[in-house]
Amino acid sequence: MRRIICFLLLIALLPFNLAIGETPTMEKEVTQEIQKPSGNILITNVFVDTELRQALRDISAQAGINIIADNTVQGWVTADLKDVPLEKALEIVLAGGGYTYKWMGNYYLVGLPDIKSSTFNSITSTEHIKIKYLDARSIAGLLSDFYTPYIKVDPVNNIITITSSREIIERIKQDIARLDKPMKQVIIETVVLEISETGGQSLEGSFGITLPVGEPATTTGTAGLDYSYLGGIVFSLDAAQKIWFKLKALVEEGKANVKASPKISTLDGKEASIELG
Repeated sequence: MRRIICFLLLIALLPFNLAIGETPTMEKEVTQEIQKPSGNILITNVFVDTELRQALRDISAQAGINIIADNTVQGWVTADLKDVPLEKALEIVLAGGGYTYKWMGNYYLVGLPDIKSSTFNSITSTEHIKIKYLDARSIAGLLSDFYTPYIKVDPVNNIITITSSREIIERIKQDIARLDKPMKQVIIETVVLEISETGGQSLEGSFGITLPVGEPATTTGTAGLDYSYLGGIVFSLDAAQKIWFKLKALVEEGKANVKASPKISTLDGKEASIELG
């Protein structure tokens, strides 16, 4: 009796397994997505002060593809299209109003990429841009205020997220690429010298600088260099190089003694400080 029951169960399960195996094939046929139209569909038409929705209907009829405009689409268009690829034709007629389009699987959806629009999530895409060299918040602050509603900044991972139409995304990516470049590194070297009286006199004669004695004072030498006795000398790069060569000569002659020569590196445009105790 037990053998007969097992045999019957096997027969009962066999058709069930076969039915399961056939289900995915049928589902695949039903849900198969229509591919995006090829670039071989060309549009030829002339629009003169044509209502924008009517122009989209004419393009739709010629292409044989549904083009759905949301409630934001309005206005007029004038354009002369001759053998223009379908998507290029859409770009031309929509450009004046700032509208965009997106392929939705078996039709085009047209609308305004405005976060207040009911179709914003449908006609937009999202991209994440990893900032390589600068701070993501700094980059975002340099972008046009027009893009503010479309971007979010992740300061932890240094990422800028863009949600908008493909046109706006591409423009923001171009702006980011121009901004996100490695900054130049600057090395600052400071030399602290103790100069003898004769060495100081030699320096004055070479550059027209008179080093005051006694209390600190600020003055201007004949070379046009502003300086203070304890605060240091401020001069142009050319003058600095000349003075540096002269100071090295004084050290070699024993008329000056190097007390310290600290260095510090920083990025171009960033402040850096050296403290001597």
